[in-house]
Parts: sequence; C-alpha cells; structure tokens
Amino acid sequence: WVQFKKYAEALKTERTKQFSIIILDTVELLFRMCRKYVCVKRGIEHQSDEQWGKGYELVHDEFEQQIAQLALLPYGLAFISHSKEIEIRGRSIRTSKIVPTLPKQAHDIVAPLADVIGYAGFATERADKGIGERIVYFEPDETIEAKDRTGLLPPKCALDFRVVKGHLEGKTERNEVEEDEE
Repeated sequence: WVQFKKYAEALKTERTKQFSIIILDTVELLFRMCRKYVCVKRGIEHQSDEQWGKGYELVHDEFEQQIAQLALLPYGLAFISHSKEIEIRGRSIRTSKIVPTLPKQAHDIVAPLADVIGYAGFATERADKGIGERIVYFEPDETIEAKDRTGLLPPKCALDFRVVKGHLEGKTERNEVEEDEE
C-alpha cells in the first residue's frame, strides 16, 4: 500500500503524458493491502478489533482518499476485479448472480465512480454448444452486475478492445453488434 501511494503521488505531481489510463489490477488485492496497512499502523489484527467500528471507518477513509485522488487526475481510471457467484433469495425463488469479488466496503467506493461495469464471460447460447465465444456484458440483469452510463455500449458484444472502443467512439451503432450476435 505504501508503494502504491508513492506511485499515485508521482502520477499526481509529474502529470506525464506518457500515460492515458491508470488500471488497477486487481482492485480487491489493492483493498486488502490498504486494510493490512491500516491494521499494522493501528497495531491491530483486523479492522473489527477497533471499538465502535472505527477500524472499518479508518480503512474506508484511507482507501477512498487514494481512489478519489486518482479519479481526479487527467487520466482514465479502470478497475479490474475477479467475479464470484452469489445466491439471491427472493420470497419464493433463489437465483444466482455474478458480481465482483470486491469486499462490500471497497465496492461501495469503486462502483459509484464507474461509468461502465463490464462482465467478461462466455456467450451462454454458444457455450452450451462447446464454442465458448468470449463476450463482455454491459447491461445488468438478475444474473449479472453490469452498468453503462455512457449509453453507447450494446447489452453485450465480443470481448475485443477494438469493438468496445468503436462503440465508445460512436463508430459502431449499438444495434449493429446485437444483430450480428443473433
């Protein structure tokens, strides 16, 4: 975490044109480093060891401060996270949903900053046939956490940088990929 803070500070003070985007891979690992840093600094084993939830607040504030400072820099900011399947219980049914592995404390900081949340997976209709085409999903539903505040991305498209970039630059219509996939 200390090393990360040094790099973040260098990006803030040097403002290099060498970079256009900062990618944190993986953000859950970065959060764990932050939590460990705060615990060592406080002389505790876990953030719950502080009374009245103070440890949780200290970790939250430390992580939020660093992420907010990165978000203010003149670079793009991307977070990479692994995924997990969780069970969602309704009144009469249970379903599963794919969500980031981020702890809730980190998720509550990172998710509101994100204009786009994409889930990279396999096209279900093709995976059953053994083809396994890689797809990125941008539209949330009951089975996937996703988001697109830009309004430029299709619900799903090929997991290909050029395809996604084409959508974001307005060079590819939203419907164009949807029709190709069907």
